Amino acid sequence: MPQSLKLDPTRIQASAGELEMVNSSARDQLARNAEALVEAQSGWVGTAFGAFEQLRETWERTDAARAGRLDEIAISFRRSAALYQATDEANAGAFDSAV
Repeated sequence: MPQSLKLDPTRIQASAGELEMVNSSARDQLARNAEALVEAQSGWVGTAFGAFEQLRETWERTDAARAGRLDEIAISFRRSAALYQATDEANAGAFDSAV
């Protein structure tokens, strides 16, 4: 027998908030890392400097994309929770009217 789907919109909202907090903390750490990389860059010259700079820029783009995706996931969590709750309430109202 299949099990019924059980969702708790409050928990989904809480998960979105937790994800946002973790993402914010990660962004802060990545900003500190970026500053440290810029400081470390001063010792690099010539071809090595160019390679270092290219790698640093790649890391920054990748980190920004990851953070943006985590923001999108948190937004999706919030939308899903709101939609589930609205659907559940509408169906409960329809059920109550039918009974």
